[in-house]
Amino acid sequence: MDNAVRSTTSTASAGPLTRLGRRQRVSRQQARAVTGVSRQPNSHGSNVVYQRLRERGYEVFAVNPNADEVEGDPSYHDVRSIPGGVEAVVIGTRPAIAEDTMRECAELDIKHVWMHRGPGAGSVS
Repeated sequence: MDNAVRSTTSTASAGPLTRLGRRQRVSRQQARAVTGVSRQPNSHGSNVVYQRLRERGYEVFAVNPNADEVEGDPSYHDVRSIPGGVEAVVIGTRPAIAEDTMRECAELDIKHVWMHRGPGAGSVS
C-alpha cells in the first residue's frame, strides 16, 4: 500500500502539477502581442485570438506591418515597436513571416511564443 501511495504522489507532483505550474506561470504574463491581426475583423484567425485575449483581461497589442489601426486599436508594424515590450507573442502569420517574427522574439528575449495554426496549406504549425 505504501508503494501505491508513494507512486501516486510522485506521479501527481512530477506530472500534472509541474505542467499546471508552467501553465500558471505563462498565463500570468499580461502583456501579449498577436501578429497577423487583420484590418477586417472577420477575415483572419488572429483577430479571434486578439479578441479573446482582450476579453479575458490581457493587455494585448496587434501587430500588422500594413496597418496603423485594427479593430479600433493601434497596430504596430513589428513586435519591436510596441512601447514597453511584451512578455508573450502569438504568431498568426504565414511561415515566411513567422520565421522573421521568431527571430525578432529571440532578439528581444521573449520566451513565450505560440504559433497559431490556421487553415490551408500555407499555415504555420
